[in-house]
Amino acid sequence: MGLDQMLLDFEKKPPGTAFPNIPRTKVVGGLRLRLSTDGAKFIAQKGSSLCGPAAVMFCVANRNPEMYAQYVMDLYDKGEAQFGTLTVKPGEACRNYDPKRIAPVDWIALASLRDSENRYMDYASVDNDAAAITLPSTIKSWFQAAGYSQFYTSTQLFGSMVQNDLEITRAGAARKQGNDVCLFINGKMLVSMGSLSAIPDHWIVLTIPSASTLRNARSRSKSLPGAVSEPCPTPEPRTSMTFLRTITGMFQRDDVPSMCH
Repeated sequence: MGLDQMLLDFEKKPPGTAFPNIPRTKVVGGLRLRLSTDGAKFIAQKGSSLCGPAAVMFCVANRNPEMYAQYVMDLYDKGEAQFGTLTVKPGEACRNYDPKRIAPVDWIALASLRDSENRYMDYASVDNDAAAITLPSTIKSWFQAAGYSQFYTSTQLFGSMVQNDLEITRAGAARKQGNDVCLFINGKMLVSMGSLSAIPDHWIVLTIPSASTLRNARSRSKSLPGAVSEPCPTPEPRTSMTFLRTITGMFQRDDVPSMCH
């Protein structure tokens, strides 16, 4: 079944949803936009702290739009869905939330993934920042569930270690080869190059091959980022590369997709 037919069938379903404060029309409209050509860039955390789920969902929606669409539809209709091999089942508080500072379709996809994985804290509002924290190990597990199979990992959550040129070149080369590269950065670098922390707090996705940009930024940075990258020549086995560092200045704003708003 094609995406158009999937959307038509979903749109025509009778009333009833696991997300009572989100009209079906808004989900259909949001899906149509995100499933259009280059539409995955509209997957956005907006006023939430769901940058980690947004980064993964952006990559998956680009690579496997049918999987992404079915995931959202099943969540909306049933309150649970398969994200590859992972069963996602958000709690009642998450499903009953009325999202105002994030698109309803993105709340369903991103908040459900985050809340379902949380063992102790509910993610039931865009203000639940602590419950939205996503570490590299979780990003890796979500990519694995989505079908990614091989991982390169080099991680650091604190401190000011600088990535060497080999890792910097690897990031740019990975993207140039068609890989998906997610970077764990200090979010302040998207606004200002001054007074930046060495602690990463924001996931973004590199969309332009830019090894030279990475190298040039090295002299301006106290530390460089982590990335999850995946050469995904479907239907070949997917590969995911993760190398994490904090970042204090690396990419221009147009190097990251809209999910990072």
